[in-house]
Amino acid sequence: MRRVLVVLHRWAGLSIAGFLIVAGLTGSLIAFQTELDSRLNPDLFRIDSRGAPLPVGDLVARVEAWDARVRVRSAPVRVGDGFAASLFIRPRVDAETGKPFDVEYDQVFADPVTGSVLGVRKWGAVHLDRRHLMPLIYRLHNSLLIPGPWGRWIMGGVALIWLFDCFFGFALTLPRGTLPLARWWPAWRVRPSGTAYRLNVDLHRAGGLWLWGLLFMLALSGIQLNLDREVFRPVVELFSPVARTPFETRGIQPADETGALPFSAAVRRGAEIAAGQGLVPPSRLSHYIRYGLYLIEFGGPQHQAAAGLGPAYAVIDNRIGSLLGLRIPGRGTAGEVFTQIQFPLHSGHIIGLPGRIVISVMGVVVVILSMTGAVIWWKKRGARQVRAARTTVVAE
Repeated sequence: MRRVLVVLHRWAGLSIAGFLIVAGLTGSLIAFQTELDSRLNPDLFRIDSRGAPLPVGDLVARVEAWDARVRVRSAPVRVGDGFAASLFIRPRVDAETGKPFDVEYDQVFADPVTGSVLGVRKWGAVHLDRRHLMPLIYRLHNSLLIPGPWGRWIMGGVALIWLFDCFFGFALTLPRGTLPLARWWPAWRVRPSGTAYRLNVDLHRAGGLWLWGLLFMLALSGIQLNLDREVFRPVVELFSPVARTPFETRGIQPADETGALPFSAAVRRGAEIAAGQGLVPPSRLSHYIRYGLYLIEFGGPQHQAAAGLGPAYAVIDNRIGSLLGLRIPGRGTAGEVFTQIQFPLHSGHIIGLPGRIVISVMGVVVVILSMTGAVIWWKKRGARQVRAARTTVVAE
């Protein structure tokens, strides 16, 4: 059995090592994505204007007037003092061609007090300049920059293999046979006085043991984030039901904005829902025209990372404002709450700043464990080749 585990751990680890190195390095950075992005691009994220911010409807109207080719699809209702408003847009349809305008950006930064546009960018575009760097790193972490669902499926498959490999590696550290568990203690130790290779082995084995729970959590949450409908939810539903979202039950609708509620009306509807449910006022509004829905988030200013299970949100019909779905963190079936906690765990936001620091450090740990594992394989491969050569010589 141990020989089987050795083979499984070796090839599972080698097959995902490169992916985990990329995920670890990028994940270590995106734990502080907003802070790094704003430091790299203070001209986009910071403002000097002081005064009352514009109502969201007015802000949206000014951005759309600035470029008549676009329509705002997501806008903040509230932002922190001194911060710009980040809005996302989609191109309007050109009446002459019947096709969407060719717009070179999809994110707009605007002064929420004056409504003036500070700058634009294409979120996730493959450009290495400081304006696009952090969204690019996020996309690399999430999907390896592969378009469509393929990148997400690949990273989900990596997380799935990683989850099983956590158990393979753990089992290989246990004492052999019926020896007492007291003999297990050396596997938890790092002995810096040995050879470089011995130190490499100790770091790989002991690091995996001491941080096993966090590694398992990252792998499991990675499956949920990338293979939720394909793998995670079907397994969870074996134990507890998980309700379908309005996006799933409604499906894609004809892209017709005629009669859709304006942002100002959707915000008022969100305020009514917040008052009725005891929630804080709306913080962000997103219009999913393809589904005929508005998603209304309730939380703090967009640039403040909230601890816990994330913001509450409501989903309403974009024409009549009827409430179609409501998600309040911590409420729902066991399966729904278990699903809710996966992203806060993966990002570290579940315990605020300390959690994000832990996740950032864990990104480096994942890189170290992947590299030390590859070194162990390489050294043992060399030893196996030497033994095979000696056996051949003796046989001759």
